[in-house]
Amino acid sequence: MFGMHDAADRMLLNAVAQGDEDAWSQIVTCYSGRLHAFASGQLGRRGAEAEDLVQETFLALLQTAGGAEGIHSIEAFLFVVLRRKIIDLRRRCKAENLTDSQWRHRTLSPIDTPSRSAAEAEEALRSERGLTKAMAEYLDNLKAAGSYREIVALELLFMSDRPNKAIGNALGLSPVQVTRVKQAALEFLRAKVLDLAPLADCSLRALWERRLFGCLKRSVLGQYELDLLPGALKDYVQLHLTLVECPYCLANLQDLREESAKLPALNARILATSTPFLRRPGQTSGGA
Repeated sequence: MFGMHDAADRMLLNAVAQGDEDAWSQIVTCYSGRLHAFASGQLGRRGAEAEDLVQETFLALLQTAGGAEGIHSIEAFLFVVLRRKIIDLRRRCKAENLTDSQWRHRTLSPIDTPSRSAAEAEEALRSERGLTKAMAEYLDNLKAAGSYREIVALELLFMSDRPNKAIGNALGLSPVQVTRVKQAALEFLRAKVLDLAPLADCSLRALWERRLFGCLKRSVLGQYELDLLPGALKDYVQLHLTLVECPYCLANLQDLREESAKLPALNARILATSTPFLRRPGQTSGGA
């Protein structure tokens, strides 16, 4: 919600799709620090692997830049891709220690090998777009009303396994109030997306993870660091960082605090390996 920059991001991606090296350098310089902080936090001391995954993540964005209309936020796209790459790395490392029978069971798992028809995929994409728009509108309404605790409650409902009572205790709400927060959100979503299939918590959690609805703009985190935010928003940021423990915003905040120690070597490596794939005028696809 707070981190979406649709128009500006689309302009940058359109420039990249036309082979604009300055636009691509701007993206790499802007996001490499926070992505590296996130990957390092998730992987611990495996710094080289963190850098490799960040590099692969930027290449994934470059390969997708031509379809900019499908990217709502550069930051959200990068974080989601990087998170998936970290999960894949962990799975590969775990798989190295599996027996043959365990490996066969793993490869046949319907979770690991999803398949759906093109029609089903298109329908799912259409539903997600409608749900994304409705959710963003609802959260913007809460923000305009200063109802930040309700936003935190929704984050915890969809992104954690905490029971309503625990969420209520953390936010000063009763379990009934927490239930009402969730019901109000679901009723709004159903009213906006009338033909949507029954809303399951798992589908809303997946959507929240992909869109990073609760995440904060870089400028908001900067104002938080300088203690310049008004009371209600400051309280929300504090809860988002300490109670929700959003790994993306924590990585962003760490990168802000270490801004004087950027990663010039990593940036140079990313640009050196990715710039040759920028589309040149007259080319139909990226290439060296």
